Amino acid sequence: MNGYECLNGCFDNGIEIKSIADHRYTGIRKCCSEDTGTKIVSQKHIVPIIAFTRFNRQTARITYRWVESTVASTATTAQIPATKPSY
Repeated sequence: MNGYECLNGCFDNGIEIKSIADHRYTGIRKCCSEDTGTKIVSQKHIVPIIAFTRFNRQTARITYRWVESTVASTATTAQIPATKPSY
């Protein structure tokens, strides 16, 4: 990722990856150089990838791998505890 401004929430620029089955929800946003090399495992075979910017020009390289559903996943996942919404 080149030219991205690293801010919490990636409001000004970034890449959003909708890896969960329901694409109506906000996906994972990446905008920091530390995000390079991050692995994401999707729930379904269609994964929208949205690049956005407000100010500058950015470049990013995305690589992907298709794995048949009969192959066991080698990825590790962590469950983030849910929090109650605050209004």
